[in-house]
Amino acid sequence: MPSAPVSQLYVAHLEQWTGLLELLSGGHSTRIYLQRGKVVQVEDMPGLLESVTPSPSGNLRDDLASAIQSGVDMQQAFRVAATDIGVAFAMTHGSEGLEAVCTVDVAPPPGCFPLNDSLAKILRLGFAAERPPVTVCHEYRSRLGYTLRPTGRAAKDLGTHAAGLMRRARQGTPLRDVVAGIPEDDLTWVALDLLLAVDVLRLEAGAEDAAKAERRRKLKSKIQALERRSKEILNAPPLEALGIEPKENMAWLDVDGISKQYRKVATPFHPDQIGRRPAPYQAAASAVFSAMTEAKDRLTREPGLLKEEKERWECKAKGVPFVSRLDRDEARACFKRAQGHEHYRNWQESLDELDRAIELDSADLLYAVMRAFVLTILKQRSVPDAIGDIREICKDAGIIPRVEGLYRIGRLYKMADRPRDALASFENLLEIVPDHLGAKREVRLLRKRIQS
Repeated sequence: MPSAPVSQLYVAHLEQWTGLLELLSGGHSTRIYLQRGKVVQVEDMPGLLESVTPSPSGNLRDDLASAIQSGVDMQQAFRVAATDIGVAFAMTHGSEGLEAVCTVDVAPPPGCFPLNDSLAKILRLGFAAERPPVTVCHEYRSRLGYTLRPTGRAAKDLGTHAAGLMRRARQGTPLRDVVAGIPEDDLTWVALDLLLAVDVLRLEAGAEDAAKAERRRKLKSKIQALERRSKEILNAPPLEALGIEPKENMAWLDVDGISKQYRKVATPFHPDQIGRRPAPYQAAASAVFSAMTEAKDRLTREPGLLKEEKERWECKAKGVPFVSRLDRDEARACFKRAQGHEHYRNWQESLDELDRAIELDSADLLYAVMRAFVLTILKQRSVPDAIGDIREICKDAGIIPRVEGLYRIGRLYKMADRPRDALASFENLLEIVPDHLGAKREVRLLRKRIQS
């Protein structure tokens, strides 16, 4: 009676048939003689023993003899033959226009002897060689919601991977639960493929239990939230990663405080707390835990970083821009270079350095004051406008920008040939900083000029 080739061969294994099994495909017939469930002879099987036989004929007896005579080890020749026969059957799995017909009590040709491997093992070897685990895994991805159930047929000599699957499948759970945590390259996928092919297991399409489906939906949502959170923590400033709120005064925060906050926020994601959760949830939670641990380690092992992050958080609480220590130092270096260019009257180079300094640290008004002055020298700004800009900049500024502003205003008045206004600006500067050498020199020169 015709049936699926792989299933028919497995039945022959279970019932230890003796007879002829014909594999029919498009007018071609491959004949496989069986004796008490083992392969005795194969005829007309293309590719049989091709890898070890000089001139393969597709006849098991002749090709085995040819391989052994050419120096191939007998056990190796037997194993290659078993694998090739299994591959031929594995290639029929899922193919249309193929069938197997068994005729009982047909004697094999004389001079034949059975292979060492059982039919079940031959199928295992063939499926492993022809259908890689990754390929099988991707084929079944679309049916993870199907229910996996045993058919009642015995699972005999199908390997340890098949035995493990049978234990899980007896519970009648969805396929996704049966294969949960199994890597794509694991041979368990091949065992699943074989168990379904030989009708030991079957997949039933149908709606999952509503409660289970809802739990699965919630679990998936939690996993996705954890994955998003781990990415956010990795990209966030360390203090934000540990859930520390910004305040205008962060002086209270030290290494002990960081460690205490870390224990508070990271403990729910510690491996000891999630050991009984599903593997995907454990992986997502572990990623969150690792991201928090990395943030804590950076802060506790780099005191300079902790100080800088506290400053960042204070600036955030006050609503003012934060400038890192490196940017602040680089801005000061640019300002020094700008002063050097001013000394040699390289005004455009000085302006470029000032623009860079302001880009790095716009909060330091000293750079803006000097920039207004340099723009006037380059005739990109009028003297009255530049003086107005400097006064606006220094209106609520600290002492250093105000002193620099008065000095630059005095020089601008001097350039505009307004010595008395220039003198007044320098004298105002000296009231703040009596020892300012530049202002002293300018006052002395301007008084002589006015008196003369």
